[in-house]
Amino acid sequence: MSVHAGVLIAGRYRLVARLGGGGMGEVWQARDLSLNVDVAVKTVRNVAEDPERRRAAIAYARKEAQHAAALRDHPNIVAVHDVVEHDGAPVTIMRLVQGRSVAQLLDAAPGGLDEATVERIALGVLDALDAAHRAGIRHRDVKPPNVMVTDAGHVLLTDFGIAKHGADTRITRDGAVVGTVAYIAPERLMGQDLPAGDVWSLGVTLYQAATGISPFERDSAPASIHAITHHQPPRPAAGALTSAIVAMLDKDPSTRAGVAQVRRMLGDEVVAIPRKREWLAPALSVVAVTMAGLLAFAVTNALKDDSDTPESMPSDRGTSTPAATTPVTTAPTVSTSPKSAKATGSPGPDASLCTAAVTISSNALQLSIIGMNDPNNSPVDRMTSAVQPLRTGTTQVNEVAGHATTPAAKAKIQAMANDLTAMADALYAQLPAIRSGQDFNTKAADLAGKQLRTDAGDLGSICWT
Repeated sequence: MSVHAGVLIAGRYRLVARLGGGGMGEVWQARDLSLNVDVAVKTVRNVAEDPERRRAAIAYARKEAQHAAALRDHPNIVAVHDVVEHDGAPVTIMRLVQGRSVAQLLDAAPGGLDEATVERIALGVLDALDAAHRAGIRHRDVKPPNVMVTDAGHVLLTDFGIAKHGADTRITRDGAVVGTVAYIAPERLMGQDLPAGDVWSLGVTLYQAATGISPFERDSAPASIHAITHHQPPRPAAGALTSAIVAMLDKDPSTRAGVAQVRRMLGDEVVAIPRKREWLAPALSVVAVTMAGLLAFAVTNALKDDSDTPESMPSDRGTSTPAATTPVTTAPTVSTSPKSAKATGSPGPDASLCTAAVTISSNALQLSIIGMNDPNNSPVDRMTSAVQPLRTGTTQVNEVAGHATTPAAKAKIQAMANDLTAMADALYAQLPAIRSGQDFNTKAADLAGKQLRTDAGDLGSICWT
């Protein structure tokens, strides 16, 4: 996509000046020639030449716009006005904010921000999250670059589409991140997507804002995951904010302080927060059991008639289902208590890498289900969106395998990458049937899912003794 000053987007928005950007895209100041006002324009890189990536990027840009539109009147949320296409890629039109992100403020003050500023950031984002959670929306990517502070000191939360580039310390799916790893809550790493996860991410953001230190940031995604699940950071030197930040970083979401409780703490420090044990060993096999088979479940139920029930999940013989209708699938709920995990012994040298492999695979499955269930897309686009995260997961799991030190762990992690590839290939092979309205057969994808569950479970005995 051609992006430079003077370019006209959708015949209406003329780019004026680049405001920032990264590997995935850029944000520009632009002039709305129709309304004669300035707006912000967010572009996405390198998607136009790949049909799968283009469809997925456009779908997620629209999803961000829908989320932000539902909250556009809230004073602490950046309004999204529209999503248009330019050179085959999505472009998001947003309110132009005159100010800097918390990340930019920290660049200028690497030792941390003053207490009054951090408290103002906390209260503003808490208000935004409260409105989002009441609307049934979880942000899933609260972090310093996504929190803006205007020149007048007003705080705004942005980027409800989690559409940032997947760098080494991020879990991604074709331009849409599940979240930047250093800010992801422990339960989200295990497949539980709760509103409490946003509170954790805000806690990490406030810790960094107050001290200049990201408590779980490491030099790789596996190392960051291990820090989140095992490491308890020192209490931050954040004055009156300290107790609130510590309460937001409780690794157990059931006892983590919620939005209302944190608000009370910021106004009155005398609020009792239950103390919890340290997070137990990674629930590797539980993650595998929780996530394995969900894709086959989604395929079977999302591409068939509403009258079918979860009891009609595909068997080893495979299932043929009509591809014409696509009702939304709800994944079955399975407990992720670490007490149920097999991986409760002493961790071996590759334990963190094994955890990362299962986490990435689980997120790939989750994102496939999200793509499969998008009500705004056609059956073909849904299947295309379901395939891409599996291919992205394959690449990431292979990268994890490359760091394994024991042959058994390396081989098993590579086997998981192969399982993800087999699932992606099996789904992609059914696109002609979906286009022609023929029956969709889940046998190959189901078998690959069963093998993925087996391989993930095997890691418990390989990586823990």
